[in-house]
Amino acid sequence: MGDRELMVDTLPVDFIVSEGDERTVLESIIKATSDVDGYRAEWRDEASSVSLVRQTKNSTFPSVVTGHESGSPNRSYMLPSTTGVELRVFVDEFEIDDNVSERTELLLDLVLQIYTATEAVAYAYGLDTEHVGSLVEGRELGKPMTDESLAENRINEVSWLMLFGPELVAEYGLEWLLRAPAWKREELDDGAILLVTSPDPTDYEQFSEDRDILRTYFDGRGNDSQYTDRS
Repeated sequence: MGDRELMVDTLPVDFIVSEGDERTVLESIIKATSDVDGYRAEWRDEASSVSLVRQTKNSTFPSVVTGHESGSPNRSYMLPSTTGVELRVFVDEFEIDDNVSERTELLLDLVLQIYTATEAVAYAYGLDTEHVGSLVEGRELGKPMTDESLAENRINEVSWLMLFGPELVAEYGLEWLLRAPAWKREELDDGAILLVTSPDPTDYEQFSEDRDILRTYFDGRGNDSQYTDRS
């Protein structure tokens, strides 16, 4: 884990959903994951959020998924004003057994399960600890997607994790996204693209360097010949 002092104790992954209300979206997550080995999901907080646990033979990775209704005053400060769900995991989960890579893979598995269960996800983004703290304090790192950027079918700021739905992939270009200088690049069955900037969302020092490279790539969209394959 990086030396920089952590500013938050949880990490969010926000899913922007273009159709459906929060209750329907959460119901779909419970229904879909109930049929998947290694998952346990149940309602919590008067059915406004879901406890979602990923279990393996040797490990358990808990999370909370909360729905955010379009226009709700209680919605997350990080989401545009559309229906969405927010997956949150505790930073401490990445310190268990000093096996960050395994914990990161469990988080990515959760993200893909939620994406698969949730129809009409336009975009999803996961934030590192520094980005969350920056948003809380109103500092330099902006919201990954705003109402304006969503309307223009583009992102506003790069994130540690980015999941581009098929419409955004069509806007940016499949091959262009798959050449992005990211630690992980994966094309999903429906044509979505998952980009993960660095292997540890709690390591700010490493992520800061990798984010700058990725941000430059997105800022220079259309002329990426200077970037090499990092896979």
